[in-house]
Amino acid sequence: MIWDKFQKLSPRERGLLALATVAVLAAVGNFLVVQPTLVRLKAMDEEIEKKVVLREKNNVMLEDRLLVEEEYRIAGGLLRVSKSSAEAVEDIKEKVGELAGRTGVALDSISHREPTPLGHCRKYVIEISRFQARMPDLLRFLHVLSTSEGMLRVSRLSIKPKKKSEMVEGSLAITRVALEETPAQVTTAE
Repeated sequence: MIWDKFQKLSPRERGLLALATVAVLAAVGNFLVVQPTLVRLKAMDEEIEKKVVLREKNNVMLEDRLLVEEEYRIAGGLLRVSKSSAEAVEDIKEKVGELAGRTGVALDSISHREPTPLGHCRKYVIEISRFQARMPDLLRFLHVLSTSEGMLRVSRLSIKPKKKSEMVEGSLAITRVALEETPAQVTTAE
């Protein structure tokens, strides 16, 4: 029936009808296939751009991570884990006494303050109320102390020269920050 009607049309009308049919099929194909494909391709391009930016950020982070790991390896012995406050205080006093003996500094009086919490750490303060040394020995002691393992730092220093002598005397406070031992560290150590 449709074919009969098509046959009755003039050749010009048949050509226009075929052209209209092709145009409608192209429009439907554009609406159902081409546009969704273009939308998906655009979304994929945007996702690729996001992934490129993320990769660049990750590369920067990886470089930072490698630097941090290297710094951590270098500073590996700086922070200590102390089992008890008394043990930490004795360890610090022993270390300071050893460094003073090696560098020629005479410690006359050494005491400690109660440790104070500092985040997940504890800050220990050792006070040397009186010491005597030659200035070069004192400088060597301070240098060795600040570069030693265990984060020993001089937080207060006062010196005065002795009259008619090359010796100086004074007082100082030394601090150390140590991690507190957690129950997990105790079980892994055993």
